[in-house]
Amino acid sequence: MSKKKSLINVARWLPQMKRACSCKIVLDQLDQLETDVYQKTEPRFGASDLDLKGRIEQIKKDVARIQL
Repeated sequence: MSKKKSLINVARWLPQMKRACSCKIVLDQLDQLETDVYQKTEPRFGASDLDLKGRIEQIKKDVARIQL
């Protein structure tokens, strides 16, 4: 038996690929923001540091729950 070689139609997978890439981009941006905020030598946000960290973590959880 010989297998027929053919092209794969990826058009039907493009929406899922786009959502996955969007999630990855958002998570990378949040990671960079978190790094920038917490590696500063002089704290700029004072008491709101914990609030900011909590918001970043919540956004990450929300993005991770996106159904592909």
